[in-house]
Amino acid sequence: MNRLPRLFAPLLAVGALVFVVNPVAGAVRGRAGTGRAGAARGTATSSSGFVAPAPKGRVAIALSKRNRIENRAMRQRQRAIRELRNRILAVREGLTAAKPDFLPLASVPAAVQTALTGAAGKNQVLHVVRLADGSGTFYGAAIARPGGAIFNLLVSNNGALLSQEVTAAELTPDIQAAIKAQATVFKVAGIDKTNDGTQIAYEVRLASAGGERHFTLDDRGKIERADTTYAELSPNLVTAIKKEIGSSKLLSLEKANLGGEGIYEATADAGSGDTRIYVFTESGVLRNEEIFPSQAAADVQATIKATLGDNKLVTLFRNFDPGGGRDYDVFAQTPNGRQVEFCVAESGKLLSQQEFFEDLIPAARKGITDVVGDGQIIHIERSFVDQGGVLPIVVLAHKDGKDLVFSMGPRGRFIGLED
Repeated sequence: MNRLPRLFAPLLAVGALVFVVNPVAGAVRGRAGTGRAGAARGTATSSSGFVAPAPKGRVAIALSKRNRIENRAMRQRQRAIRELRNRILAVREGLTAAKPDFLPLASVPAAVQTALTGAAGKNQVLHVVRLADGSGTFYGAAIARPGGAIFNLLVSNNGALLSQEVTAAELTPDIQAAIKAQATVFKVAGIDKTNDGTQIAYEVRLASAGGERHFTLDDRGKIERADTTYAELSPNLVTAIKKEIGSSKLLSLEKANLGGEGIYEATADAGSGDTRIYVFTESGVLRNEEIFPSQAAADVQATIKATLGDNKLVTLFRNFDPGGGRDYDVFAQTPNGRQVEFCVAESGKLLSQQEFFEDLIPAARKGITDVVGDGQIIHIERSFVDQGGVLPIVVLAHKDGKDLVFSMGPRGRFIGLED
């Protein structure tokens, strides 16, 4: 995950979603992202200008350079939301298991003890569990509040408070109003205030006849993503999803928004504990699909291997680009746990690689700051596609209520805004 000043997600805001479940279809709910396709979850889209023949049966979708980097940032944020949601679910399951494996508070790392007792305040820490997933170890705790209410906490191995269950009364009026607007059909079953290290958000659980449904609000009350069902989708989109997943079991359907366009993420069981993610437009066009490394061309595999170095491959997505082209987004994890990403063309050429603000040279940081000012940086990448004799740094930021994408030289010289 990009550790920049703050990951802002206005482009992810989904308009009002009415939660109506078909009595037959029910609520589609699964543990999305807990399995692996070649590895674990998460990715972003590319900044490729490469054009190659589209795979048979796929429909290409025209994306501007601006849309591609916005999509990249969106995918990155969705991965963080999914990971936190899955961990919250795992903590709930661990704390309520028939044979729970509780730990003494004194036995967990000091940083975890400090985080748990600090978040609990005067309340009692009842139970602690240790859990792990593909991204590392984390801890959950049950806290006894006055009146007998039990609330859960989620803490990372280094003591970062990732989520804490809260009541509606503890939220700002704007967040309360946003939740109330969405919970018109189902009752709110729980609210978790989350922090992935870049943004505070609210994970809301709704009780439905078919199980739980979830939606995520950003810290301004805008919906970032929400569960949906086949019954709420257009026939064309349902047909497209079913065609792609084939005989695989559908685990979850979620809706998000990219630049005003609704997008839909379907997670399917790929077998042997693996899951696969497919991303569609509202009209049913396949935009991205998660694949195994062996499904990529030999040149692509070679570039991925060379670029990874000592880093661990996390996941691989194939993107369908303008004119029928395609490229590949790679998410990886460094030995110290940092998430990194890069994009590879079908030819095997390295197209772009994520950069972090703090790692840029002072001149480049100043160039970005001069443009963004008191705005917020969302995403930075270094392009390996020549632009006027330089390999530019491309930045997505939010300023004065608008998203902007601009390019600059490696030493901070402003090149221009992207449409």
